[in-house]
Amino acid sequence: MFRGRVVPVAVLVPILATATPRMAAAQIRRSPDSLVYRANQQKPPWPLLIDSFPRLDTSGLVQLPSGRFLYRANITLRFKDNVSDSAKVAFFNRHRMTVVGVTRSGQFFAGIPDPGSSLEALFTVLEQLNNEPEIFVAVSLDFSPLEPARE
Repeated sequence: MFRGRVVPVAVLVPILATATPRMAAAQIRRSPDSLVYRANQQKPPWPLLIDSFPRLDTSGLVQLPSGRFLYRANITLRFKDNVSDSAKVAFFNRHRMTVVGVTRSGQFFAGIPDPGSSLEALFTVLEQLNNEPEIFVAVSLDFSPLEPARE
């Protein structure tokens, strides 16, 4: 009876010893999605807006007929989904734009070369940007002055 118990254990040990390394070796794969690959990628060259607002240029505003004001040298835009970071950098360079920040959802706040003091000039720039193949939408930003503090 003692031999019956020892024999199965002696037989299983060599099987497990040979099977385990083969399985472990078969499971190790290198893929471009590995953590090593992600760690080597460069971060985008623009600031991520997590808990702060973008610093916008308040020196240049243009007034709408309604009395509201728009920033004339700052806009917000979104790229189409298939646009790479390098294509975004090239787009900003081509249009001489400065990225003020980007949200996690992909909304960019950018400074543009000052189009001038007219509302039509700002709308012309926005129309040109919206006609670019990389752009999903480019829009102006409303200027909202701080409300006076209540005493």
